[in-house]
Amino acid sequence: MPWSPSQHRLFAAAAHNPEIARRKGISQSDARRMMKEGVKKSYGGLAQYADGGEVDEDSPWARRAGAAALGGAGVLAALARLSPRRFNALARPIQRALTRPVVSTEAVSSKPLSDLQSDARYAMARMNADYPFRDIPATKGQGAWMGESGMELNPLYMQELPRGFAPISKREDALKYAAQLGQNLDQFAVPVNRAIPGLRNTPEGSNALILKDVPRGTLAKLAQEMGPDVVVSHRPNGDALLFSIGDKPMDIRDLAAKAAASLPSAKSRFAVSDPGIDRVLLGREPWMDRTYQSLDVPGATNEYRMIEDLLLRGRPSRLRKNPVFDLYGPERQLPD
Repeated sequence: MPWSPSQHRLFAAAAHNPEIARRKGISQSDARRMMKEGVKKSYGGLAQYADGGEVDEDSPWARRAGAAALGGAGVLAALARLSPRRFNALARPIQRALTRPVVSTEAVSSKPLSDLQSDARYAMARMNADYPFRDIPATKGQGAWMGESGMELNPLYMQELPRGFAPISKREDALKYAAQLGQNLDQFAVPVNRAIPGLRNTPEGSNALILKDVPRGTLAKLAQEMGPDVVVSHRPNGDALLFSIGDKPMDIRDLAAKAAASLPSAKSRFAVSDPGIDRVLLGREPWMDRTYQSLDVPGATNEYRMIEDLLLRGRPSRLRKNPVFDLYGPERQLPD
């Protein structure tokens, strides 16, 4: 595009003097290219309407506009020169604020439950978690949890919580809601997490991996093949979040290679999911990030358990007609 005379003079100076180019934050090759685009004769748009005609390109307004345009070009050029790791780190705070954390719960019981009974149990727990978050729609996916007897595969219920700038560990309202779900469902642990995908898909600076469009059955297979030291978490949009845990976390490149061997056709993206900032594990044990007790969340009462038991004894046809199921059961289900 053509430039104003003042901009053209700056580009010419930057093209011939490395020091000027460095000060203005623009490469000499970019300056030479923009210098060759020439000088435009007048400003259009709002400037024409304001002045009733052509603008004096050497006026203070035109000089300020030229400096602003050059500054913007300099910023873009500087961003383009950043390494992928630094570029991702620069964008991450904004991405974090725009990424919704996910609270994931299972509805397993000491007794075997059908899928419908799990849905009903989750619906009752959600209805009795007296927080505004309970009205957020839930998605049913595949859960994979390494228990004492090996990998446990159960229905997983996911809700996307509101966005926020604060680390997840500081969001007491969200943590209390998740803990109340865990208490109502009598679950060993409940995770709240999010993942920030890299704008540039590079392993440098990453500690998590996102696999795109992973069906429920495929996620179960993936979790079993990744082993006990890798968390494989379904997401409401059908993706899978993977990250390594333990005293010696797996290198992200090794994790990506292992995932690719398990699901060669899946598209992947490196991401960041930092403990405390992006993920918190709530539960019963002191080694977890937060315990139900530390959040002062009460367990379910005997009356609650008695009503739950009566609900689960009902016939499937009655369960489906129960208003609790209609109001708080999962609104959608990911494909198998």
